[in-house]
Amino acid sequence: MEALFALKGLKTYCYDEAEKRFLRIVDDVAFEIGKGETVALFGESGSGKTSIAYSIMGIVPHLPGIIRGKIYFKGKNLLEGLEEICHIEDNGDELIIEKDVNAWNRVFGYEASMKQIRGREIAIILQGAVSGLNPFHKLRLQIEEAYLLNGRNRSGMKETIDNLLLRLNLTRKQAELYPHNLSGGMCQRMMIAMAMIAEPDLLIADEPTTGIDPPLRMQILKLLQEFSMNNDRSLLFISHDLEAVKLLSQSVVVICHGKVVETCPTEIIKQGKSLHPYTNALIEAHEIIHDNKGLDASEENSISSSDGCSFYSQCRIREEICLKEEPELVLVDPELNHSVRCHKWVTAQYPVVISGG
Repeated sequence: MEALFALKGLKTYCYDEAEKRFLRIVDDVAFEIGKGETVALFGESGSGKTSIAYSIMGIVPHLPGIIRGKIYFKGKNLLEGLEEICHIEDNGDELIIEKDVNAWNRVFGYEASMKQIRGREIAIILQGAVSGLNPFHKLRLQIEEAYLLNGRNRSGMKETIDNLLLRLNLTRKQAELYPHNLSGGMCQRMMIAMAMIAEPDLLIADEPTTGIDPPLRMQILKLLQEFSMNNDRSLLFISHDLEAVKLLSQSVVVICHGKVVETCPTEIIKQGKSLHPYTNALIEAHEIIHDNKGLDASEENSISSSDGCSFYSQCRIREEICLKEEPELVLVDPELNHSVRCHKWVTAQYPVVISGG
């Protein structure tokens, strides 16, 4: 399958003023999405999934933000020139990062590239939709602006928007309101309408059913499934909901503390043949995760600072090497494109419980 989108070695840092140190919120992340493929980023809340989405869209709220890596979209590296404006010095005891933010925003690389792509060719459904909506514009106007982004004329616009609103259980009257007039769940559905109406080549859906009642949740998941299957478009589905991941995706990328710890076809997950202890723990506890209880980590859990395995403190098959050396992401089955980051991947199928769960 031809790759529409690919991440290679993506690193995103933020600076902690209180501790006077850099924190790795996205750490050497790599994966591909084929044309017409749905890939799921799977992990508990706080694992770093949203930070990856923000990095892709160029909306990381912290400095220095992206410091290394490549983001390919339709064969073009959107981070071209990054190494020229971001210099890193790591002597073991001290990490120094110098980044020319003005050049980043105005001249080089990602921000300059994304202004032409964001919302048109790559769109995102944000988690917590109210923050992504303009409070001063009526919702229909915002959806119309998204519809017109790719140069389409107004012919058929009203009918297309009304049909999508109907499928999202929204009315034309509600679309004439401002975001503050609607509930959080309704705003979330309006955000879905904005992202989908633009017909992007790649749609990033970050926990898209957050705040939506169960009867509508499946309807929205099926709408996302149709978006990818019927239009040969690609979907990056971000979720901690195992059942939704199994329903929508063909491939799964498991994220723990900002790192990729396992990648595999979704069938591997369905058959219970995943190898990483973290993946197995998530699968065991999927009912708890689905109910959003017990396993949700704090945002700090997306930060990796150890030299060893990112799952070390919670793993029950850990050994001394796991603390001292970070395992490589190893391709264990080339035919299935199944990779795992674990020193003991052979025995990782044994039950593992996340502490505090």
